[in-house]
Order: sequence, then structure tokens, then C-alpha cells
Amino acid sequence: MRSLPAYPVKGIARIRRSMMVLLALPLLIRNDIPVAVMSMPEEVRDAYKRVDDLLRTEGAGSMVRGEAHEGSDGTNWIAATLYRLNDHNPSVFAQYADETVRKHGAGYGATLRALGERVYARVRNESAVHGNALYSMLYADYILRVRVRAIDPPVRQSADNIRYEVTADVLDTLKGQTLPPMHGPGASRGRSFIRFAYLPGNYIDPEEISRDRDDVDFPYYKNDPEFSTTSGRFTMYPGQEAIVFLRYQEGSSEAEPALYLEPWASYNALPVIKGQVRDLNMIWSDKEITTYEEWKGRFMGLRGELVGGE
Repeated sequence: MRSLPAYPVKGIARIRRSMMVLLALPLLIRNDIPVAVMSMPEEVRDAYKRVDDLLRTEGAGSMVRGEAHEGSDGTNWIAATLYRLNDHNPSVFAQYADETVRKHGAGYGATLRALGERVYARVRNESAVHGNALYSMLYADYILRVRVRAIDPPVRQSADNIRYEVTADVLDTLKGQTLPPMHGPGASRGRSFIRFAYLPGNYIDPEEISRDRDDVDFPYYKNDPEFSTTSGRFTMYPGQEAIVFLRYQEGSSEAEPALYLEPWASYNALPVIKGQVRDLNMIWSDKEITTYEEWKGRFMGLRGELVGGE
């Protein structure tokens, strides 16, 4: 694993309201970060400590509220570091994210997810060509090529909300090098598979519901027929191959699925049909269909740009 990038500021600077300055991380060694354990690679543990120091500052809260700008170097450092920490172990990253939510206002000036979303939006908006692809890479916790093994009977969460849980074999790991802990059926059969959930509403009519955010407009308007019901809702089926973009459900319990398909990341999934990736929204290139090898090469190239190369 390549060393994580060092923060590009030598001194410590205060961020004041409306000042466009870089955030400087104090090089403190904290021992009270639950996820920073000795079994981690040293560069990962140190990066968690640096991020933790940042989140405990007033400046982090100012960034999230849009009252201060971390500068392009600060944006790149935060984006690269959060991507690498999440890629190393998304389960640990999610645990730490939950910790910053629980202690927000009582030790933390900002939550990990809020800081990430602000920075990810800036990365997206500053890249005219690859912005949506970079945002998808940053926003998803797992990016995997899978083959659907089975889909459980639907679970009704509310009157108009049905959840489907998928068991799928992992064919290739693009982000999320450590698969999450498994509970329930099949948990003891090895770690070459994953379970995740989706809702029929993962595909929506953009004219009915706006998913735009303060900093990012929802960029996806074409539903892939591979994942569409006759009424235009999202669906999957056994035997299907896809590149899936998954995100942790914050605060999930063992009785609930921890991972869901994420509409904001490459519109949930890209179908892989006979080795060909179909991208109708042309997020990853200017072509709707490429070979998986070509698509993965583009992904790895963007990853290298994002984290500073290998």
C-alpha cells in the first residue's frame, strides 16, 4: 500500500469566517480514536489521527457550513485521504463516521460524512469532464463487480417502501478492500460474496422528485433497461452481472442490511453483459458501451489522479 499523502502545510493556521485559507492539521497523537488500532498499517492509523484532529477544529465546522474554503491543496488532501481510508476498510470508516455523529458538538466540530460530502462536491464541481465519475468514486463505500446469486423475498418497510436484499458473488474489488462482517444466512461460507439491499425507488422519475443537493445537481436521467421494471422502477435478478456502487446505511443494526445501492454513485450500478459495461449516462467515458477491461482501466486512471498515483 502506498503511503498516504502528507498534509501540505507546515504551520498551524486558524480558519476565520469567510477567509479563504488552507486548513493546517495539528500533528497531535491522539489515543482516543476507537478505530485507530495497532493492527492497522501505520500510515492508515496516522491518517485517522490527522483527520480526527481536523474534525475536532472549529475550522472543520466552518468548512461544512460553507463559511470557509480549505483551498485546492486542502481539498485534494482531504479527498485523497478519505478515499484511501475508506478503501482500506469501509466497515471501520463507517464506524468512525458514526462516532463523529454521536459526538458532534461535544468534541467534534464536524462529522466525517458532512466534511466528506462538502469536499466531494467541490472535487466534482471543479472537474468539467470527470466530475461525476470522481464523485461516484468518493461517495460510494464499496465499488465491486458482482454476480447476483439470490434475492430474498421483499421486506415491506412502510406502506410505500419495499426493500430487496441481494446475495452476490464478488468477482472483482475496485474499492473496499475489506469485505464487511456478515450476519445471517451464509455467513460462515467464506468471504467471496456480499449482501446488500436496494429499493424500487432507486430509479425515480426526475420530474416527480428532485434529488438535487445544495452543491450538486442530480446528473442521471437514463434508467438502464437491465435494471428497470415495466413501470420504470429499479430491480435486479439472479445471474445478473454488474458493477455495484454501495454505501453504508448509518446506524444500521444486525437485523437491517448495512449496505445499500447508492443512486448518487453512478446511478446505483452498471450492467456487465457478456464482458461489456453499459453506461447510458456516459459518466465514465464518452461511450455508452466499453469492455470491462477498458472501463476498469479508466477507473484506475481516475483513481491514480485522485490519490496521487501509485
